[in-house]
Amino acid sequence: MNSKLWIRRALSTCSMVAIFATYSMVALAGTPKASGELLVSGSDDAIVTVDGQTALSGRTIFSGSTIVTSDTASAILSCGAAGSIKFAPNSTAVVSFDGSALTANLSSGSLTVVSSAQPIAVTTPTGVFNINAGETATTTSQDSNSKKKGGSGWIWFGVILGAAAVALIGTAVVGSDSNFGSGGTVVPGPPTTSGGA
Repeated sequence: MNSKLWIRRALSTCSMVAIFATYSMVALAGTPKASGELLVSGSDDAIVTVDGQTALSGRTIFSGSTIVTSDTASAILSCGAAGSIKFAPNSTAVVSFDGSALTANLSSGSLTVVSSAQPIAVTTPTGVFNINAGETATTTSQDSNSKKKGGSGWIWFGVILGAAAVALIGTAVVGSDSNFGSGGTVVPGPPTTSGGA
Protein backbone atom coordinates (compact mmCIF):
# COMPACT_ATOMS: atom_id res chain seq x y z
CA MET A 1 0.00 0.00 0.00
CA ASN A 2 2.76 2.36 0.82
CA SER A 3 4.44 1.76 -2.49
CA LYS A 4 1.26 2.69 -4.43
CA LEU A 5 0.92 5.91 -2.43
CA TRP A 6 4.56 6.87 -3.10
CA ILE A 7 4.17 6.14 -6.79
CA ARG A 8 1.06 8.39 -6.98
CA ARG A 9 2.83 11.19 -5.13
CA ALA A 10 5.90 10.89 -7.36
CA LEU A 11 3.76 11.00 -10.52
CA SER A 12 1.80 14.03 -9.23
CA THR A 13 5.03 15.86 -8.36
CA CYS A 14 6.56 15.10 -11.77
CA SER A 15 3.39 16.32 -13.52
CA MET A 16 3.42 19.61 -11.58
CA VAL A 17 7.11 20.18 -12.33
CA ALA A 18 6.53 19.50 -16.04
CA ILE A 19 3.59 21.93 -16.21
CA PHE A 20 5.52 24.62 -14.30
CA ALA A 21 8.57 24.23 -16.54
CA THR A 22 6.46 24.45 -19.69
CA TYR A 23 4.70 27.66 -18.69
CA SER A 24 7.93 29.22 -17.41
CA MET A 25 9.65 28.61 -20.75
CA VAL A 26 6.73 30.19 -22.61
CA ALA A 27 6.92 33.29 -20.38
CA LEU A 28 10.68 33.58 -20.77
CA ALA A 29 10.51 33.15 -24.53
CA GLY A 30 8.59 36.48 -24.91
CA THR A 31 10.10 39.36 -26.87
CA PRO A 32 12.73 41.14 -24.78
CA LYS A 33 11.97 44.77 -23.94
CA ALA A 34 14.17 47.31 -25.72
CA SER A 35 16.64 49.02 -23.43
CA GLY A 36 19.34 51.67 -23.55
CA GLU A 37 22.21 52.77 -21.34
CA LEU A 38 22.57 56.15 -19.64
CA LEU A 39 25.89 57.99 -19.22
CA VAL A 40 25.75 60.86 -16.70
CA SER A 41 28.27 63.71 -16.70
CA GLY A 42 28.66 67.02 -14.89
CA SER A 43 29.91 68.44 -11.61
CA ASP A 44 29.87 66.64 -8.25
CA ASP A 45 26.32 67.82 -7.51
CA ALA A 46 25.03 66.73 -10.94
CA ILE A 47 21.71 64.91 -10.67
CA VAL A 48 19.89 62.98 -13.37
CA THR A 49 16.61 61.26 -12.58
CA VAL A 50 14.84 58.50 -14.48
CA ASP A 51 11.15 58.19 -13.67
CA GLY A 52 11.74 60.19 -10.49
CA GLN A 53 14.66 58.10 -9.21
CA THR A 54 18.27 59.29 -9.17
CA ALA A 55 20.27 57.58 -11.90
CA LEU A 56 24.00 56.92 -12.14
CA SER A 57 26.10 56.17 -15.21
CA GLY A 58 25.45 52.71 -16.57
CA ARG A 59 21.76 52.70 -15.64
CA THR A 60 19.54 50.67 -17.95
CA ILE A 61 16.76 52.75 -19.51
CA PHE A 62 13.57 51.27 -20.93
CA SER A 63 11.27 52.74 -23.57
CA GLY A 64 8.78 55.20 -22.10
CA SER A 65 11.15 56.47 -19.37
CA THR A 66 11.21 60.14 -18.34
CA ILE A 67 14.74 61.58 -18.08
CA VAL A 68 15.36 64.84 -16.18
CA THR A 69 18.76 66.58 -15.91
CA SER A 70 19.63 69.18 -13.26
CA ASP A 71 21.26 72.53 -14.05
CA THR A 72 24.75 71.02 -13.56
CA ALA A 73 24.20 67.67 -15.29
CA SER A 74 24.03 66.34 -18.81
CA ALA A 75 23.34 62.79 -19.95
CA ILE A 76 23.80 60.64 -23.03
CA LEU A 77 21.29 57.90 -23.78
CA SER A 78 22.70 55.17 -26.02
CA CYS A 79 20.09 52.90 -27.60
CA GLY A 80 22.32 50.74 -29.81
CA ALA A 81 21.27 50.74 -33.47
CA ALA A 82 18.41 53.17 -32.74
CA GLY A 83 20.91 55.94 -31.98
CA SER A 84 22.26 58.12 -29.17
CA ILE A 85 21.03 61.46 -27.84
CA LYS A 86 22.57 63.93 -25.40
CA PHE A 87 20.41 65.86 -22.94
CA ALA A 88 21.64 69.34 -21.98
CA PRO A 89 21.35 70.62 -18.39
CA ASN A 90 17.81 71.54 -17.25
CA SER A 91 16.15 69.19 -19.75
CA THR A 92 13.12 66.95 -19.39
CA ALA A 93 12.14 64.34 -21.99
CA VAL A 94 10.21 61.11 -22.39
CA VAL A 95 12.08 58.71 -24.66
CA SER A 96 10.59 55.89 -26.72
CA PHE A 97 12.60 53.41 -28.74
CA ASP A 98 12.78 49.93 -30.18
CA GLY A 99 15.58 48.11 -31.95
CA SER A 100 15.76 50.55 -34.88
CA ALA A 101 13.94 53.80 -34.08
CA LEU A 102 14.19 56.43 -31.34
CA THR A 103 11.80 59.29 -30.55
CA ALA A 104 11.69 61.88 -27.78
CA ASN A 105 9.04 64.14 -26.31
CA LEU A 106 11.05 67.14 -25.08
CA SER A 107 9.10 69.32 -22.62
CA SER A 108 11.99 71.54 -21.46
CA GLY A 109 15.65 72.19 -22.26
CA SER A 110 17.39 70.81 -25.33
CA LEU A 111 18.84 67.62 -26.76
CA THR A 112 21.40 66.85 -29.45
CA VAL A 113 21.42 63.77 -31.65
CA VAL A 114 24.87 62.20 -31.22
CA SER A 115 24.39 59.36 -33.70
CA SER A 116 21.51 57.90 -35.65
CA ALA A 117 21.07 56.05 -38.92
CA GLN A 118 17.82 57.92 -39.56
CA PRO A 119 16.34 61.22 -38.33
CA ILE A 120 14.97 61.16 -34.78
CA ALA A 121 11.49 62.64 -34.30
CA VAL A 122 11.54 65.11 -31.41
CA THR A 123 8.25 66.59 -30.19
CA THR A 124 8.51 70.00 -28.49
CA PRO A 125 5.86 72.53 -27.43
CA THR A 126 6.46 74.33 -30.74
CA GLY A 127 6.12 71.32 -33.06
CA VAL A 128 7.61 68.05 -34.26
CA PHE A 129 11.16 68.11 -35.62
CA ASN A 130 13.16 65.48 -37.50
CA ILE A 131 16.67 65.81 -36.08
CA ASN A 132 19.71 64.31 -37.81
CA ALA A 133 23.04 63.45 -36.21
CA GLY A 134 24.83 66.59 -35.04
CA GLU A 135 21.65 68.68 -34.88
CA THR A 136 19.95 70.09 -31.78
CA ALA A 137 16.31 70.53 -30.76
CA THR A 138 15.34 72.99 -28.05
CA THR A 139 12.07 74.07 -26.45
CA THR A 140 12.87 77.78 -26.13
CA SER A 141 13.58 78.64 -29.77
CA GLN A 142 14.65 76.37 -32.58
CA ASP A 143 18.25 77.15 -33.47
CA SER A 144 19.77 77.04 -36.92
CA ASN A 145 20.67 73.37 -36.58
CA SER A 146 17.10 72.26 -35.90
CA LYS A 147 14.74 71.20 -38.62
CA LYS A 148 10.97 71.50 -38.45
CA LYS A 149 8.86 69.02 -40.37
CA GLY A 150 8.62 70.36 -43.88
CA GLY A 151 12.13 71.80 -43.71
CA SER A 152 13.43 75.33 -43.24
CA GLY A 153 14.82 75.25 -46.79
CA TRP A 154 11.58 76.81 -48.06
CA ILE A 155 12.26 79.94 -46.01
CA TRP A 156 15.69 80.40 -47.58
CA PHE A 157 14.26 79.67 -51.02
CA GLY A 158 11.68 82.45 -50.48
CA VAL A 159 14.34 84.92 -49.32
CA ILE A 160 16.56 84.21 -52.35
CA LEU A 161 13.58 84.38 -54.74
CA GLY A 162 12.48 87.70 -53.22
CA ALA A 163 16.00 89.16 -53.54
CA ALA A 164 16.14 88.09 -57.19
CA ALA A 165 12.76 89.70 -57.88
CA VAL A 166 13.89 92.99 -56.28
CA ALA A 167 17.09 92.94 -58.35
CA LEU A 168 15.14 92.35 -61.59
CA ILE A 169 12.67 95.14 -60.86
CA GLY A 170 15.50 97.50 -59.92
CA THR A 171 17.33 96.74 -63.17
CA ALA A 172 14.17 97.29 -65.22
CA VAL A 173 13.48 100.66 -63.54
CA VAL A 174 17.07 101.90 -63.95
CA GLY A 175 17.17 100.73 -67.57
CA SER A 176 13.96 102.58 -68.42
CA ASP A 177 14.95 105.91 -66.79
CA SER A 178 16.40 107.23 -70.06
CA ASN A 179 13.04 106.71 -71.79
CA PHE A 180 11.04 108.83 -69.36
CA GLY A 181 9.53 111.77 -71.20
CA SER A 182 10.18 110.39 -74.68
CA GLY A 183 7.25 110.24 -77.01
CA GLY A 184 5.57 113.30 -75.43
CA THR A 185 5.01 116.81 -76.86
CA VAL A 186 8.07 119.10 -76.81
CA VAL A 187 7.27 122.75 -75.93
CA PRO A 188 9.82 125.25 -77.32
CA GLY A 189 11.43 127.61 -74.84
CA PRO A 190 11.87 131.39 -75.18
CA PRO A 191 14.08 132.59 -78.02
CA THR A 192 17.68 133.33 -77.25
CA THR A 193 19.42 136.46 -78.46
CA SER A 194 22.97 136.67 -79.60
CA GLY A 195 25.25 139.26 -78.05
CA GLY A 196 25.85 142.08 -80.66
CA ALA A 197 22.53 143.20 -81.98
